Amino acid sequence: MKIKYKFLTAFLGLLCLTLGGSVLIEFKITENAIIANALRTMENDLRQKESQLKVFHDKAKSDLVLTVQYPVFKEYFDLPETRAGNRYEEQDGNQVIQFTEAQRALKNKLDAWIMYIQSRFPVVETCLIDRTGQEHSRLTLREIAPDDDFSSEENEAPFFEPSFNLKNEEVHIAYPYMSADYKKWVFAYTTPIILDDGSKPAFFHFEIPVAFFQEIIGHDTPERTFVLDPENRIIADSHQDISIDLNPGTTVDDEHKIEDYFPSVDSISKNSDFRNILVDMKSGKIGKGTYSENGITYYVVYQPLPTFGWSVAQIKPYEMLLEGSVSLSELKIAILLMLLGMLVVATLVILWISQKITQPLVQLTTVLEQVSTGKLDVVLPAEFPKDEVGQLLGATKKMLESLKIKVKLAETISHGDFSSEALLSSPQDVLGKALQTMNVNLNSTMHEVIDIAETIAELSRTVAEDSQRLSMGATEQASAVKEIGASSTTILHQIQQNSENLNWANQLGVSVRKAADRGDASMRTMIHSMDEIDQASSNISQIIRVIDEISFHTNILALNAAVEAARAGRFGKGFAVVADEVRDLAGRSAQAARESTNLIDDSNKKVRQGIEIVQETAKSLEEIVQGVSKMSDLMAEVSVASKEQAAGVKQINLGLNQIEHTTSNNSVIVEESAAAAADLDESVHQLKQILTRFRLKQSSHALIKGV
Repeated sequence: MKIKYKFLTAFLGLLCLTLGGSVLIEFKITENAIIANALRTMENDLRQKESQLKVFHDKAKSDLVLTVQYPVFKEYFDLPETRAGNRYEEQDGNQVIQFTEAQRALKNKLDAWIMYIQSRFPVVETCLIDRTGQEHSRLTLREIAPDDDFSSEENEAPFFEPSFNLKNEEVHIAYPYMSADYKKWVFAYTTPIILDDGSKPAFFHFEIPVAFFQEIIGHDTPERTFVLDPENRIIADSHQDISIDLNPGTTVDDEHKIEDYFPSVDSISKNSDFRNILVDMKSGKIGKGTYSENGITYYVVYQPLPTFGWSVAQIKPYEMLLEGSVSLSELKIAILLMLLGMLVVATLVILWISQKITQPLVQLTTVLEQVSTGKLDVVLPAEFPKDEVGQLLGATKKMLESLKIKVKLAETISHGDFSSEALLSSPQDVLGKALQTMNVNLNSTMHEVIDIAETIAELSRTVAEDSQRLSMGATEQASAVKEIGASSTTILHQIQQNSENLNWANQLGVSVRKAADRGDASMRTMIHSMDEIDQASSNISQIIRVIDEISFHTNILALNAAVEAARAGRFGKGFAVVADEVRDLAGRSAQAARESTNLIDDSNKKVRQGIEIVQETAKSLEEIVQGVSKMSDLMAEVSVASKEQAAGVKQINLGLNQIEHTTSNNSVIVEESAAAAADLDESVHQLKQILTRFRLKQSSHALIKGV
């Protein structure tokens, strides 16, 4: 690959890496900023939803409080007949509450007021219930229920007891349930009727459909907003319709569970990350999170609601999160187009710059290729650019000039002229130094050759004269060699006789040595036996000492026995006699042991004296054996030396015969050497004629000069 393409590739790679990294960083920063802004928007939207839901409940509470502030409620329950308790009449097998004219008049006013309230607010049903659980008024969708339809068992309702525990203007919100009259899921809001004496004879409650609550969340919105209860049931969802109507095939008297009407949160996602977000939601936290499903990343923002432990959340996918006036995908395309344009411009600029750089390099490459083939008459540009490439061309020109000078010097040396000197281009000129060294060495060598040629000529004349004298000496040497040969034959005969005598003496010495060795071995055996006797005597002496000690202790025991017998009186006389006998026997044993010990000690002394004598005798025999061995070894060495001497004399005779033969041949060779010396003198003369062709310096030790 050419340098400009390498430069282009490297630069473009670096540029792409830099721009790509910058673009990626900028894109990520932009993406994060857009996502953060979108999440803030979602949080604001969620706070607005939470505020609307709170307003929904607050408005229902205020409407309920406003309703019961109507003074007819107190008037109705202050009536003596109302305070006296409910009166019933059986009709068609049912107990029906009965109202007096005063009660009826006030009840009509209450019904009119409640109907007005229902016309202004989204209240589908209202009830007035006393402490016994008896209904006194009920309006459903602004229709007044007849007296015989009033229930007397409302004390079983879940909101009954909490309602009487409330204070003035406090409101209880009951968990959603299926309304028996409206036949839909509703919220129930209750507040007590408090008389001036502080008693609470009854409470009043609203039923508002859950549908109004769902409408606040919305339907078919781009983002998904939903309300979640603690049992992971979706109360409201902007992406699915949740029916609050009575299920077909069921009646209001059946049990209605919330899971039979409201879907599970699994309908949104079963992702584990989403599950973790749900855990935080149910714990009442405010926050946000992400989860991925089917390759799509979803962003979730959530916060708690003030009632029932519910939470509201909003979900947006990644693409929707980044939507705006300019989408992130359009931003990506714009960035890529800008990056592509920058790469095209950078490529053109780099090609132009690389052309300016590589054109002189191509010319220089052509020149150097020619120089590498040995061609030095190359043409370089007259003017060089004033940059690093120009400096490189200038250095190449100086190199060529220096090479031409050195080639000229080499041609001069090749013609036999060693008188020229090689000039150095610099102290680092290795080739110039090599040529100088070669020139100096050739001068020195040729001077030495001339000197050697003259020396050879002088020596050849000397060799011729010496050859004549050597021929005469060789003749005299031949006669002397014959006389020496006769004398050496006589000496050889005498040496052989001495060698035979020494052989007999050596055999005798060997026999004596063997006898001495056998005596020495017998003496060593005797020493060993004496040592064993001495050891046995020592062991016997130790045994006798033990016997002596036993006798001593026996004597003591006998003495103790006699003392005890004396103490025993007449009963111990027999024992005393035995003790005396034992003492006597112990005394004799001790006496015998001492005598045996003395005898054994005398025997040990004599045995040790015998051992010392035997050791001295063995030492003398050992010295005799060593002396005989040394004598035998000397005799053997003398015998061997005599044999070697005889062999040497034989070799001398052979050498003398060879010398005699050689001396005869030398006479012939000397004559031939004289003739060869004359020929050598002639050859040296011819060598001098050849050396006159070379031009040398006056001195063989030329100085290296530099420029």
